[in-house]
Amino acid sequence: MQKIIFTNSNDVTFESDKINKMFENGLDILHIRKSEYTEEKLRRYINNIDKKYHSKIVIHEFFNLLDEYDLKGIHINRENRNSFWFNFFTLKRIKSKHNNISISYSVDNIKELNKISSRKPSYVFMGRIFSAHTTNRLTLQFNKEELISVNSNSNFPIIALGGIDEVTSYKYIQLGFGGIALQSHIWNSTESVNTFKGIIDILEGRDLVQIAKHA
Repeated sequence: MQKIIFTNSNDVTFESDKINKMFENGLDILHIRKSEYTEEKLRRYINNIDKKYHSKIVIHEFFNLLDEYDLKGIHINRENRNSFWFNFFTLKRIKSKHNNISISYSVDNIKELNKISSRKPSYVFMGRIFSAHTTNRLTLQFNKEELISVNSNSNFPIIALGGIDEVTSYKYIQLGFGGIALQSHIWNSTESVNTFKGIIDILEGRDLVQIAKHA
């Protein structure tokens, strides 16, 4: 199961240090989502992360930075996804120059997921899976049997997005997801690295007390 983190939209104190420590403790992919950043600020942000982890970084904008860094890939937002010019010119050019990069998308429901399948994505984020009001209840657009089926039959990993914490993390294993994407639960914590490590312990079967409590 892939462990993915989205950066907070606003800067966090000692953010690069925390990210490096999370990489040390099992983080697989970092998505840098800083929509207010200039290209130069994004460049400085990447430079503050240990170079050995650059190949695990995905960027959401300024895709020309692929020419400067050995990055994992790019994420296509909805605007670019629906843009003829982006898909038939920009994306085509990127693929020709960097044919091994990952390309990911985000969807809100299974209908959107089925439409995006033809693009042969590296992986797709889907959510929100659990309700914001209770971590034990699936949102109305999803049901357990359907999620298990779509995860079992998908040709690419489906990454659960939103509402992931110590309660729900193990449930995503039961539903067959290929990974989880963390954001607010990590960055809202005063102990971001330890919070991340706690969820990793559950996902990798080390925290048996939490697993038994929420299974």
